[in-house]
Amino acid sequence: MINIFIWFLAIVAIVILSDGKGMTFNGLAAIPVFYVVYAFFYSLAFPAKMLKSIEKDSDVTFGEYFGDFLMIVILPIGIWFLQPRVNKVVGIQYVDSNKVL
Repeated sequence: MINIFIWFLAIVAIVILSDGKGMTFNGLAAIPVFYVVYAFFYSLAFPAKMLKSIEKDSDVTFGEYFGDFLMIVILPIGIWFLQPRVNKVVGIQYVDSNKVL
C-alpha cells in the first residue's frame, strides 16, 4: 500500500509541478525517481504474487508468478486470462442467461 501511495503521489506532484508537460531528472534527483519506478512495478507484481499464492496455497517464487505479472502489465489483453482465475478464487459463479431454469 505504501508503494502505491508513493507512486500515485509522485505522479500527481510531477503533473502539478510541470503543468502536465512532464519532467526530466538528472544527477541525484534521478535517484528518487528510480524508487518511484520500483514502487510502480511492485504495485503490479504484488497482486500477481497473491493470486498465484492463493491458487497454490503456498509461497511462490518470482518465476512462478512472472507470467501473471506480465498479464497485469498488458491488462487489456491479460484480463481475459486473469478474470476467470480471480472469479474462481473469490468464488463467483455466473448463471448463463440463455439457459431456462
